[in-house]
Amino acid sequence: MFNCFLLDTHTFLWMVADDSRLQPAEKHLAVADKLYLSVASWWEIAIKINLGKLDFDYAELLIIADKMGLSTLAIKPQHCQRLLTLPPHHKDPFDRMLVAQAIAEDIPVLSHDELLSRYSSLVILF
Repeated sequence: MFNCFLLDTHTFLWMVADDSRLQPAEKHLAVADKLYLSVASWWEIAIKINLGKLDFDYAELLIIADKMGLSTLAIKPQHCQRLLTLPPHHKDPFDRMLVAQAIAEDIPVLSHDELLSRYSSLVILF
């Protein structure tokens, strides 16, 4: 079992909203020493709030993430380079970046998106 995870964007938002769909992930979250949220997720959240697809206060999410003890995973050039090796299983650029980061950093990504599991065993589905 892993002791750290990169959270998929929806995983973080479900944590914030105390969404029941997160229940199967609780066994992973309970043993995690460290949780990461990618800059790609923050970017995705900002875009979706701006488009009216998410109803969250961005500043409040920053505070909540800090209180949760989440670490921010920056996007590095090596992550972008890893994107070049990914097959086109998924069209979402944010999800593809999360997978690239997970592979490059050897950190499992905790997700409910079954398409992501085609990329790597580092995608932990719940």
